Amino acid sequence: MPVRICTSENIRTATLLDSRSFFKLHTKSTHPIQIMKKLQTLLSVILSGLFGILVFAGLTLIGMLVFDSTKGFWGVVGFTFFGLAGMSLGYLVAKASRRRGILEFIAAVQATPELDQLEPGPDSDCRKLNAEDYALKYNADDLVCIGGQVRIWGDFRSRQLDSFNEISSVAYQPPGILILSFSNGNSVSLKDPGIVFEASSYLKITDATEITWKWTENHPVKDLYFRYQKEGNTIRTQTSSDWESRDLDVLAGLPALFISNGG
Repeated sequence: MPVRICTSENIRTATLLDSRSFFKLHTKSTHPIQIMKKLQTLLSVILSGLFGILVFAGLTLIGMLVFDSTKGFWGVVGFTFFGLAGMSLGYLVAKASRRRGILEFIAAVQATPELDQLEPGPDSDCRKLNAEDYALKYNADDLVCIGGQVRIWGDFRSRQLDSFNEISSVAYQPPGILILSFSNGNSVSLKDPGIVFEASSYLKITDATEITWKWTENHPVKDLYFRYQKEGNTIRTQTSSDWESRDLDVLAGLPALFISNGG
């Protein structure tokens, strides 16, 4: 059986190789993008939890005031009711804000669904169309909104959604697929699109059963996509990228697609 002689040179070589392996592993596990995503997730969990606790604390305080002013049996009933309501509502709020994002949940100002049924006034630069007519008008060079930042059921974080996306082509494929392509190589497709509202500063599509966002960037996966599938009041997501895929809640009045340029 051959005997391997351990020399100082062998030890230095092995140590160097181990150091390089450790450095590669450490570098891979602490990539800045991965760190930022983990921190963002942690911060979202903490803020959502605090928001839920505030709701619970507020309703519990009301229950204590009811108990203090009423006393007796009905005071106990009132305190119990508000306490249980605070626990239930606090959990729902924490869950919704975690899925949607705390800032979006608190600060987003959304139009009510009833406003989508109104016809634009004669002096308004907004027009109301169905998806097929919108595609026909675009291809007839009758374009009002040139593009902007993209929100899909309120989701706008990175993946070039928050970049300026200039509309370069619009296609409608029967029986119900609307595809918007952008000059930067990105695209968005909507299955069963709802009403289209178009103005100089925004493009809004009220509803869809499925939306697929495709974007381009330096990534090992060439066909990057993030798909949103509407199931009742929940949006199921899936992706070919390393972005977190999680369910989203559909907030009242939130459009399926909203493109805004702030003009």
